[in-house]
Amino acid sequence: LRMSRGLGDVYKRQPQFDSKVDGDERKETFKRGLLQRCQKEFAAKPDWSALDSLEGDERAEAEYKLKLRIMGNIQFIGELHNRQLLPESVMHHCGRSLIGNDLNNPDADNIEKLCRLFTTIGKTLDSKPVGKDKAATRKQMLDQYYLAMMQLSKLQKLEPRIRFMLMDLLELRANQWKPRFDTQDPKKLAAPVSY
Repeated sequence: LRMSRGLGDVYKRQPQFDSKVDGDERKETFKRGLLQRCQKEFAAKPDWSALDSLEGDERAEAEYKLKLRIMGNIQFIGELHNRQLLPESVMHHCGRSLIGNDLNNPDADNIEKLCRLFTTIGKTLDSKPVGKDKAATRKQMLDQYYLAMMQLSKLQKLEPRIRFMLMDLLELRANQWKPRFDTQDPKKLAAPVSY
């Protein structure tokens, strides 16, 4: 999150650096490099087979770290969009690929990523101003995502944890993106009780 804020300043200045891609030397902008890196991270399939040699607590910890990294990358991509560093078209591509083509046989990991992505970008997408000609199209696309999520939340094949993630996301949108519990502000400690 902090990194995405700092990247906004760098992105606005558009630094260029030399890049050699397949023998083609050219100047590459920060935006192009960022887009390529995000695309690579998003498309990368996690190498779960590397964990086969581990057992017990070591394996559980390695799985946790790998999953945390994957979810962190998804949230980072969403935060880059929220800071207008990645275009909306990239978010729609991510959303479509995570939902998949077959709503009856979804990939649970992709659905979890979808929940993380839309929890991060949903408010921005719903409130982003656009011209009147694009407003109807965007609303239709977003409604299709949320309709698919509603169908998935009722699918008994998905584990309950994933279904509840979907329901929480749908509830968050229904409440105008106001979380049920305020988790952002630090809480003050109560005054000590004197005896």
